[in-house]
Amino acid sequence: MPDKRGLVVDGSLHLSKPFLAKLLLSGMLTAMGIVERFGHEKIEMALAAFVVIPAVGFIFTYLKHGASDKVLRQAAITLAALFVWAMVGSLFLALAFYLILDSATQPQSITKEDAFRWLKGVETEESPDQLRNLVARHQLFQCLPKTMSEELLDECRLCQLTAGEHMIKQGVFNSDLYLIARGYLEVVVDGHHLATVGEGDIVGEISASGLSMPVADVIAESEVLAFAFPAKAIDCMTERCPEFGEKMRAIGICRQRSNEEEARLMKQFE
Repeated sequence: MPDKRGLVVDGSLHLSKPFLAKLLLSGMLTAMGIVERFGHEKIEMALAAFVVIPAVGFIFTYLKHGASDKVLRQAAITLAALFVWAMVGSLFLALAFYLILDSATQPQSITKEDAFRWLKGVETEESPDQLRNLVARHQLFQCLPKTMSEELLDECRLCQLTAGEHMIKQGVFNSDLYLIARGYLEVVVDGHHLATVGEGDIVGEISASGLSMPVADVIAESEVLAFAFPAKAIDCMTERCPEFGEKMRAIGICRQRSNEEEARLMKQFE
């Protein structure tokens, strides 16, 4: 389904026009390279490359943006390496290509600390107890077994914002789920105030559950302290406890519909 941004898949996956153009161009260039190198007798291989190369590029891009299916990832890497082997006839080059792709698509290969005020040691004495109390009280986390809940807490990071800073930006990729410990944040859609959230509320469930890109700006009204659960931890809990994923998705759908209805009413009064 096309839109101004490019292609929309399943209502939530947006493929930009430049990205689609690059995928198509990569297939064309690979096919042309095969014909140039081997001649027209390898036209079948060139046509296969025109399909396979863009497909592999799409899969790697999808994996890079938060997919956690290890089998799919390994299948894509193996397919690409086999294609290199068939094209150049060198097992050594194919293995080298496999190793490069394997390391390049590993989320753990390189880690980078977020630039906007992620702090590990803020209020170290009270934060663990505060986090446990907030998690225990929130309905989303109550379905998790105690051992899984403790694992999730270990992955948590502490986020501190000052008034005016964005926790989430509308339309900008976000993969974290936030649990607010202190302070208040304003939820804004297209410049219109929709709601205020504070201690005990969660933010980011729409994008963290894969429903869509963030549909609202979430801006600190005062100094805010929040706990952030990274995407890989959320995905792990969802795989191991489907009820957790279903509950987060249900909360996200409810919030999304509420935001859309509020935005619609706002526009009527403009």
